[in-house]
Amino acid sequence: MSASYSGTDATIVPYININNGTINITTGAGEGISCNNVLTINKGAISITAINDCLNAEKNIFINGGDIYAYSKANDGIDSNGDLTITGGRVVAIGTVAPEAGLDCDLRTLKITGGTVIGVGGTTSPPSTTSTVRTVVTGGAEANQFIHIEAADGTEALTFQSPVKFATMLYAGPKLKANTTYSIYTGGSVAAGTWLNGFYLTGTYTKGTKSATTFTTASVVTRAGGTISTK
Repeated sequence: MSASYSGTDATIVPYININNGTINITTGAGEGISCNNVLTINKGAISITAINDCLNAEKNIFINGGDIYAYSKANDGIDSNGDLTITGGRVVAIGTVAPEAGLDCDLRTLKITGGTVIGVGGTTSPPSTTSTVRTVVTGGAEANQFIHIEAADGTEALTFQSPVKFATMLYAGPKLKANTTYSIYTGGSVAAGTWLNGFYLTGTYTKGTKSATTFTTASVVTRAGGTISTK
């Protein structure tokens, strides 16, 4: 799906607005949804498996709602050449090894003010401190292995299963609470679970291996491992 224009008429501005519906894209070449200007997603169920970027815009990307699954097998899950702003929805973005990322906007602004966001890959763009949803950047897990984050009192913040091995994960969501210390587990299992694109919504997690890494959400953005892109 592409909106492009290479002419000289300045009144023609290619853009894509998605306001609802179900979009399933699988492509063995090229990008999933590509726009030469601004890409806006307000609602809908979007699933993309692509070789190149799943979502790409020459200018900004705005995600305001919807369920979005972006799985790139050789590039970035979501790639904005401008700012990347997420205000709502449930987003799972999967990139490949560094320098590719789940969420890539170079050193422009990655701002998260709503929704739940999981981005995994070799690296990630740095989340902005102007975000209002608490965000952690941490290390990775093996393919099909659970990664689980929970507070000291046992309250779950995340249970996620990626189809690929990854080195870096960005997670942002309302389950991350302020000034709370969290532990990270890999492996284990989930019983009676329901999930959306690897993100578990319900179920009982049986613990795997506890990581030596813990983190405390003293600020809106927390670094606990992984690689943050510097370009």
